[in-house]
Amino acid sequence: MAELVLDANWTPERGTGRFGLRPDSSRRTWRPTSAADIVVMAPATQLTVSFPLDAGTDTMFVSQDAYFVGFPYGLRIEGTTLNGIYPLPFTEKGIVSVFDSTGPVKMLFLDGINNPGFSGAPIVCRDLSQPGNVFKVGGVISGYKVADSITVKVAGVSSLSSTLPLNTGVIDGVFIGYALTAIEKNPVGAKVTC
Repeated sequence: MAELVLDANWTPERGTGRFGLRPDSSRRTWRPTSAADIVVMAPATQLTVSFPLDAGTDTMFVSQDAYFVGFPYGLRIEGTTLNGIYPLPFTEKGIVSVFDSTGPVKMLFLDGINNPGFSGAPIVCRDLSQPGNVFKVGGVISGYKVADSITVKVAGVSSLSSTLPLNTGVIDGVFIGYALTAIEKNPVGAKVTC
């Protein structure tokens, strides 16, 4: 499920289409490659104020702080005084642990905590080759690694137990280059002004 803003309303979009979103004239989606867990959306109108934010991994390095935002487990803070009609997301911080280009999809992994609700968030790092606080989008959150599940039993009740997966703290990210390729191949959507 994805939540989109259309006509100033947050609406859950459930679909049976290839991307899980209903395509129409106001929204378009592209999957850059069948292997990469990333989708690019091109709304017909600009949804928010834009700020300059370059994309690329050329200045990212292992052990660097990385940031991402999202709505874990659907939680959100209504931020009408700070963010117009849009809710405020939670902000998370991790550390770039490794870049992996050995598989069919170029990935980057973070050390941090991720939960359902952060998938699709941009991974943002400070561009240390620039003076001041200049940031770059280096990837997109695609999930997290789960360790073997544990079984929790309630003391004194032999028939009551639950199996829980363990969040390892390893966050999966897909390189932003896949999204950039999709945008270059399909230059549509709202003209963004910064």
